[in-house]
Amino acid sequence: MLIKIDDLLSGKHGKMGHFVRFYDDSDTLLDEVASFVERALRARGRGIVIATGAHLDALRRRLDELARAEGRAVPPSWDVTWLDAEAMLARFMVDGWPDRARFEYVVGRVVAEACAGGASVHAFGEMVALLCARGRYDAALHLERLWNELAKKLDFSLFCAYPWALFPSANAAHVFRQVCAEHDHACADAAAPLPSGQPVDIGLVRLEQKVRALQAEAARRRQAEKDLLRREREFADIVENAAIGVHQMGADGTILWANKAELQMLGYRWEEYVGHHVARFHADPAVVDVMLARLAAGEPVHDQPARLRCKDGSIRHVVIRSNACFDDGRLRYTRCFTRDATEHVRHVAEIARAHARNVELMAALEAAGRAEDDFLAMVGRTLRTALDARATERAHRRLRRIARLVDVRLRGRTRGGLQYRFSQFEGRVVDNLRQQFIAFSVEAEVLKFGQFITKAGRQSPYFFNAGLFHDGATLGKLADFYAQTLLDSGLEFDMLFGPAYKGITLASATAVALAAKGRNTSFAYNRKEAKDHGEGGTIVGAKLAGKVVIIDDVISAGTSVRESVAMIRAAGAEPAAVLIALDRMERGGKDGVLSPLSAVQEVSQTYGIPVISIASLADLFGYLETDPKLAQYKDAVAAYRQQYGVA
Repeated sequence: MLIKIDDLLSGKHGKMGHFVRFYDDSDTLLDEVASFVERALRARGRGIVIATGAHLDALRRRLDELARAEGRAVPPSWDVTWLDAEAMLARFMVDGWPDRARFEYVVGRVVAEACAGGASVHAFGEMVALLCARGRYDAALHLERLWNELAKKLDFSLFCAYPWALFPSANAAHVFRQVCAEHDHACADAAAPLPSGQPVDIGLVRLEQKVRALQAEAARRRQAEKDLLRREREFADIVENAAIGVHQMGADGTILWANKAELQMLGYRWEEYVGHHVARFHADPAVVDVMLARLAAGEPVHDQPARLRCKDGSIRHVVIRSNACFDDGRLRYTRCFTRDATEHVRHVAEIARAHARNVELMAALEAAGRAEDDFLAMVGRTLRTALDARATERAHRRLRRIARLVDVRLRGRTRGGLQYRFSQFEGRVVDNLRQQFIAFSVEAEVLKFGQFITKAGRQSPYFFNAGLFHDGATLGKLADFYAQTLLDSGLEFDMLFGPAYKGITLASATAVALAAKGRNTSFAYNRKEAKDHGEGGTIVGAKLAGKVVIIDDVISAGTSVRESVAMIRAAGAEPAAVLIALDRMERGGKDGVLSPLSAVQEVSQTYGIPVISIASLADLFGYLETDPKLAQYKDAVAAYRQQYGVA
């Protein structure tokens, strides 16, 4: 019984074992062999290919193409053993006959090495076909038996292949039966019975194979036509009912077709829009002329702002993407995608107006401040002048008190640092320290939005990577935020501690920022491995003493905090607080068994110390609500916060 090769390779007949394939089409055979070898590689197994030179090259290309099509790396050279069939025959044939001992040494050793470790091994061989092509059918049958003996010792699957042309007449029918008998399965393009105990008419078998192959091909074509029609209907539905405007335009600029979204956006009926020149609907003739010229030259149009006239006379701001279809060098039509940007343009205009108002306000505030400074200075001079011997002692005391108040007011107006209330980031007004930090992190691309996989395996809509504060300017600003947050907290502290490795830089830079604000603070950090020379130990910097603030970027599992607390207490000092950049406000644990507390809350509860953050997830969400450019991520962040967040 001949079975269908596709059924065997798909596992329908169980274990493949040692099987033979009779074929007419070499390309079809090579596709099957590549799939056979690739199946072993996908299971982390090995492949062995013993073929003619031409087939070796073709199979290498096919395996590479299969890997690239599935987005996998090309198989490394050690995963597949490539051997030339003619060269292998020459190594174990003696006087035209396969020598058992040499076969076991030459071929058996290759198979044994591949099978080492229990890996799945798929082998393909054409040596028997080469022997048959020389007329040595008896030698080919003996070689098949040697393969069978090897298969009793080692666990592997063997794919043999014989062209139908090697059995040209009824005289070869007995050899054909013997070849089939030496294999676990005999395969062809289609299943066909082989009469038991009767002569095999190979010509009839081949004819039946061709008939069955034609029938199968006809069935495949009918199914392909059905699939094509279905895909055409689906594609038409996708384009017609797409949420974005789409239209097709002829080479002369006439609109040939438009979908529902474009007609609804502009308010036209089909006959009022389709069949008319596109320039009729553009408010700016120069813009449409430039786009038509670029498309005619074969250049694509990317995100071209334009203004379109609606049926009711209003103007729609849109962004257009378009490219052209050419046939024999002639422009046939263009595909145009039109996105409504009216709301975006309105928001940008509002932001620009708000920015202009803020600039005016800041200028007015600065002018008022200068006027106030001048007035206070004048008052101070006047008051000091008034303190002469003729004034009463009571008047002296009152005037001195007023003078001191004026001096304090003047000194307060000259303080530096992050004492301002308004700050500019990307043209937006940010009105508190937490929002300033979020804006700064976005601007520095430390805080990004999209789809990210966290260390816990969760798909997060945002990602905060403090390691990207990697230049002097951004690190200086970051340290200023840390320092100001610590000062604003009102916390009593004596020194800073930075756990290795990120904490080292953060603690050092924050100490510099604190000194710039008038608070000179010592700091220390730890090294991962104890030093047995010099100062020795694991602590570098100032001696741990008093109330110590631990500085880090975020708290995930709390490991660095736990180690830091242990080191601080071991030195006789007291951990006063943990200062971090961003509190993700995210519960730990796996889905379905989430912890009721966030990592920050667990640290605070476990060690009885406060955790202070420059900003939190709540501040991040608040920032998204005010930034039109990032508004698209608001729902994803809200959903993530709902699923994993804490109050």
